[in-house]
Amino acid sequence: MEKNDKRLKSSLLVSGLTALLTFGVFYLGVGILLETPLVLTNFLAMAVLGLIIGSIVFLFAFFRLKFALGFFVAGFLVGSAFMLYTFWDGAAGWEDLIGLLSFLFLLGLGLGIGLLIQLIVFLVKKARQA
Repeated sequence: MEKNDKRLKSSLLVSGLTALLTFGVFYLGVGILLETPLVLTNFLAMAVLGLIIGSIVFLFAFFRLKFALGFFVAGFLVGSAFMLYTFWDGAAGWEDLIGLLSFLFLLGLGLGIGLLIQLIVFLVKKARQA
C-alpha cells in the first residue's frame, strides 16, 4: 500500500507541474508574445487545457506507461517550443493560428506515437510470456 501511495504522490506531482507548465507556456505565448489582452475566459481556457494535459500525464505516470509518457512529454515540449517560436517570429498575422495548430498537432503526434509504441511493447512482452 505504501508503494501505491508513493506512486500516486509522484504522479500527482508530475501532472501538477505539467499543468502549471502548460498554463505558463500559454500565458507567455498568448499574453506576452502575442500581446493579447487576457480576460477571465482566456485564463479559464488555459487552466482547462493545463488540466487536460496534466490528467493525461497523470494517467501515463500512474500506470507506468513509460513510452507513452515519454513521447507525450516530448510532443508537448517540441509543440510548446514551436508554438512559442511561431508566436515570436510572426507569420504575417497568422502566427496565433499556426502556433496553436502546430502545438496541437505535435502534441497529438506524441500521444499517438507513444500509445502505439506502448502497445507494441505490451504485445511483445505478452508474446514472450506465452
